[in-house]
Amino acid sequence: MSSGEQPRIVVTGGAGFIGSHVADRLLGFGHEVLIVDNLASGSRANIPSSAQFEHCDVADASLAPLLQRWRGEVVVHCAAQVSVAVSMRDPAMDARSNIIGTIRTAQAAADSGCRRFIYVTTGGALYGDPQYLPCDENHPIMPLSPYGLSKMTAERYLDLLAPETMLHAIGARSQGNLR
Repeated sequence: MSSGEQPRIVVTGGAGFIGSHVADRLLGFGHEVLIVDNLASGSRANIPSSAQFEHCDVADASLAPLLQRWRGEVVVHCAAQVSVAVSMRDPAMDARSNIIGTIRTAQAAADSGCRRFIYVTTGGALYGDPQYLPCDENHPIMPLSPYGLSKMTAERYLDLLAPETMLHAIGARSQGNLR
C-alpha cells in the first residue's frame, strides 16, 4: 500500500448486525471491503452494495485461499455463533464456529500478509455473574455458557498465536446484556 491509500479490509460476519455496521462505517471512510459470511444468521439484505461479498464459512479450509487472493491488510473478525441457547444445545457447533473459525481466520489472515486482526468478542457472556458493574476488561472472566467459554478460548488462542505469526491482534469486547 502506498502512502495515502486506504487499506483493503476483510469483515467476517459482515452480513450480521455488528459486522454490517462495521462494513458500512469502513466503506464510508473510503476503504475497499470484502465481506465473508456463511449467512447462517446474517442476511444478504445487510450487506452494503459497495462491498464485495464471498459466501464462506470461516471454519472451512476454503477461507485461506480466499484471503490469500484478497490480500487485505486488516481483518475485522465479527463472524460467530452468537446464541447462548444454541451453545447450550449444541456446544460442538458453537466451538466449531467460535473457536475453530477464529483460529482459521487468524491463521489465514497471517498467512495472507495481513497486518492487523481485530477480534470482536463479547462482554457479558465472558464475565458470568458480575462481581461489579460496569464490567471492565479487568473483571474476572467466569463464563456460564459454552458460548462465553468459546469466546474466552478464542481470545486465549489469539494471545498465544499472534506473537508466533507476527500478526497484531486486538480484541474488542462489546458490552451486551449481562443475562
